[in-house]
Amino acid sequence: MGTIAGSKVPVFTGIAEIGADQIKQLGAALASSGAVALFHVVGITPEAPTVEAAFGGRKPEQVLEFGAKELREAKARLNKHAGQPVSLVCIGCPHCSIWEIAQIARGVAGKKLKPGVDLWITTALPMRALAERCGYSKIIEEAGGRFVIDTCPILSPMAE
Repeated sequence: MGTIAGSKVPVFTGIAEIGADQIKQLGAALASSGAVALFHVVGITPEAPTVEAAFGGRKPEQVLEFGAKELREAKARLNKHAGQPVSLVCIGCPHCSIWEIAQIARGVAGKKLKPGVDLWITTALPMRALAERCGYSKIIEEAGGRFVIDTCPILSPMAE
């Protein structure tokens, strides 16, 4: 959607339930695939209680439907290296919330990363501290993952 919207303000309808983490992820995807700085989800974001309010009484310039077919096409476009070995998994741009860190910990609990594969969890220092208190960081680190704190690998490339 970010590619299609460019720098315009997209309005999403038909999204019944969405939490803060999903709003954050949607915003990151829109900004990284386009130049979207603002978007509305009708019935969710404060400025868009209705479709009419979201558009300020104007008609939309373009209306797009997004379903299973479009999802398959988007995944195919993004998966440019299918079948190639994975050497780095970086999760958290934007920074992981404690809920996302908990999900990652559940996913790697009792497992070890494959040799030659790094797992980076990018988050803010307070989330890292909370993850330590909850035991999530220990689980992730025992699996071979590491935390990258208060930076974004996209904006400040890192090397070991």
